[in-house]
Amino acid sequence: MEADIKAGKYLEHGEYEGNLYGTKIDSILEVVQTGRTCILDVNPQALKVLRTSEFMPYVVFIAAPELETLRAMHKAVVDAGITTKLLTDSDLKKTVDESARIQRAYNHYFDLI
Repeated sequence: MEADIKAGKYLEHGEYEGNLYGTKIDSILEVVQTGRTCILDVNPQALKVLRTSEFMPYVVFIAAPELETLRAMHKAVVDAGITTKLLTDSDLKKTVDESARIQRAYNHYFDLI
């Protein structure tokens, strides 16, 4: 895998708990060439590679809601027992701020927000 990463065969890659992971460009092309739809959840930087006639992506950005709405959503999932992870107001604000930053920087890649 490391040789393929160095050879640029991955759309994106990373390491988690000592294990390498990634999305191979050939795997995406294989799905596209069979006429199927390939759904990817990628880092915004990967959009630069995907935005070609070869891939022709339809990019949907799911923006964070306003802070008050996000607070209410978080409270609802905690109250319902869906999650036990408690997020601070600072955590929620970071989510909203990061969403806005991504939208400003990569808006020209998005087909739908």
